[in-house]
Amino acid sequence: MANDKITISQILAIKGGTTEELCQYAKDKGVSLPCDPDYSLSSSELNAIDPLLAFKMKYCHIQNKNDGQNLSEETVTCTPEVSNQSKATQAEPQIGILGKIEKKKTPKRVIGIVKFFDTTKGWGFVVSGNKGISGKPEDEGKLFSLHITSSEWKSSSYPRDNEWIILTPRKNARGWSALNAERLEYNRETLLFAMKYRGKYAKISGSDSKGDRYDENILCRIINQMTLTRRSGISRYSYGPATYDTTKFSEIIDAFCEYIAEMPIERQESTIKQFLEDPSLNKLLFKIFTEGEYNSEDSARLSVQQLYSKMLLNHIFESGKLSDLSKLPDTFDYSPHIDKLASILTSEALSENSGSPV
Repeated sequence: MANDKITISQILAIKGGTTEELCQYAKDKGVSLPCDPDYSLSSSELNAIDPLLAFKMKYCHIQNKNDGQNLSEETVTCTPEVSNQSKATQAEPQIGILGKIEKKKTPKRVIGIVKFFDTTKGWGFVVSGNKGISGKPEDEGKLFSLHITSSEWKSSSYPRDNEWIILTPRKNARGWSALNAERLEYNRETLLFAMKYRGKYAKISGSDSKGDRYDENILCRIINQMTLTRRSGISRYSYGPATYDTTKFSEIIDAFCEYIAEMPIERQESTIKQFLEDPSLNKLLFKIFTEGEYNSEDSARLSVQQLYSKMLLNHIFESGKLSDLSKLPDTFDYSPHIDKLASILTSEALSENSGSPV
């Protein structure tokens, strides 16, 4: 884009509220903004305040549809980024007050894994699931191979085998290719973007065209990369006992709560259920939500956090397994769940007695 900044007044047109409220919200996030509606936020300031909007600003064209009107939704047309040479020959949309979402049949950004990349020849292949590539039912669970060249690689240094990247897929006569590919950054912005990968799209799994198998949980990968630490001097990718940086848990919780809170209330519980139906993600979220400390001045996010915690606990007790209760912290208060606890203990005792020798 010709201009990648957005003013306070434009953010208020999307989110509502007053300049003072936005400045106070930004201050709570550690960002100091002047109470000037015409002030243009830098990309780092916007990312700290609203990483989801920052992602759209980075990867989408935001168009001026209704100058001077105070609108509640944004005009976003997602398109692949183009080269500097192409940009010079195209008319760029102006960033103004934002209108309704325009949907066009253009490829979206997707997450993929580098199968291999030959640095001497400047090309390789990436594998990805069908989310954002093919909406055909027969392609569900199928892996797609995308050709990638050095000219379409936008990050510094070439990609490494098994590295995770983000790209724009495009189909041509020779198959699928990866456009505007860059190294995946493990941060809050990426986590929010990746939350569309849930349910049947939770994994990049299956066999590719060469018969190589993949079984990678996308959200678990991102959360682990954001929170996992290892002993001093040991690489994140090396073997050895791993521990979690619990100070990052509040950021993970807030991202999930923000994502759900922006949905209509009638969709919130069903979406959380999609996340929790994934056993690996369920286990990881349970650890984060029970061990992480979370405070927010946003009542909607706090409400979502309480709903998450309730559904996570229900899942633990409804499993009927005493071993699952070991996931609960030592300080957990069982009194509201005493009936379910008694049922699990009784079932466990009967099971042990039936298996013991007469």
